[in-house]
Amino acid sequence: MKNNRTYAYLLVCGLAVSGLFACHGKENNTAQNTANIPVATNTDNVAADSAQARYDRARTQIDELMTERNQMDSQLVLKKNELARVTNKLKKEQKSNRQYVVKLKKEKEQVAKLNIDTRVYANRISMLQAQNDMLVAQKDSLMHQYLALRDLGSVLHASNIRLTALHLKHHGTKEKKTVRARKTNVLRVDFDIDENRIAENGTKKLYLVITGPDGQLLSDNVMVAGNMNASDGSVVKYSVEKDIALHKNEPVKDVIVDWKQENGYKKGNYNITIYNGGYKIGGGVVGLI
Repeated sequence: MKNNRTYAYLLVCGLAVSGLFACHGKENNTAQNTANIPVATNTDNVAADSAQARYDRARTQIDELMTERNQMDSQLVLKKNELARVTNKLKKEQKSNRQYVVKLKKEKEQVAKLNIDTRVYANRISMLQAQNDMLVAQKDSLMHQYLALRDLGSVLHASNIRLTALHLKHHGTKEKKTVRARKTNVLRVDFDIDENRIAENGTKKLYLVITGPDGQLLSDNVMVAGNMNASDGSVVKYSVEKDIALHKNEPVKDVIVDWKQENGYKKGNYNITIYNGGYKIGGGVVGLI
């Protein structure tokens, strides 16, 4: 479009210049011939006016074309500026889009990596949880075994057990050993408690189970306390309950328990069993005749 308008502009300018030169040529020829022709003719004046008119019209067309050209140049500059602005905006958007695509790709890669890491960590956590559950079960089992061993280790042990039948004289102020059932007033159990490295300091309970020659529990005495739980889960009736003061790593010497009953004693063997913590810790037999 710009080339066509420029070509038209040059063509008009050429025509105008040609007309101008023709007019001036005629004026020169007229001047040269003035000496020979004393008075100008009407034909020459008409020709001059015609050339002047063509010149003026050409000049007007040139001015119009120049004005239109300037307007087109201004519009062209505006269009160029608008095109440059749009092009820059497009380039920025394209650059931004490329950056966004690159960023999005990186983020997708990071998300994929995080998903893989999450699955790895989830599997690891599951494995660790399984190991933890197994260790907890082992710990509970070991703790149960430890507590059982500690309870077993804290069970006291009776030693140097002496079983004696006594005949009381002078209203009980004098004691004499006997083996005769009809003279026996008291069955005495005398024993020691060995030192224990596990049992804590404090009062410990001992239970004595005494059975007669008929195998029945002697329990017609006011000292009878009741029942106790044995280590095998059974319930055992006892005849006498005895409290002792225990100090860790120290023995208890000469623990004495007397069994008295209102009825007389029968001939035969009397079995005495000592319990602590549900376990048998000692015992013996005394025979009466």
